[in-house]
Amino acid sequence: MEDIADLGIKSVSAAKVTDIYYLDAKLTPKQLDLICRELLADPVTQNYSFDSLQTKTKKANAHIIEVAYKAGVVDPVEETVMIGLRDLGIKV
Repeated sequence: MEDIADLGIKSVSAAKVTDIYYLDAKLTPKQLDLICRELLADPVTQNYSFDSLQTKTKKANAHIIEVAYKAGVVDPVEETVMIGLRDLGIKV
C-alpha cells in the first residue's frame, strides 16, 4: 500500500495479491484439484480454488490487474509447473 501512496494515489483503501495460473489444457476437476493441492499451493499457508476464465469480482470500484511476462521472456515458474505436471502424470 505504501508503494501506491508513493505514486500519489490516495484513493486506494485495500490491495490483495493473488497468484493465478492459466492452464491451457483439457483437465478434469479431479486433475485440477490434484494440481492445486500437490503442485501450486502450499497447504500450510495458502488456500486454493479453481474455475473457468470468468471474473469473480463483482464489487463496484474493484479492479483486477494482471502482470505478466513480456513475449519472449522466459517464465521460470511455468517451466517448473510443466515439470511438476509431468511428475504427476498429467499430460498437457
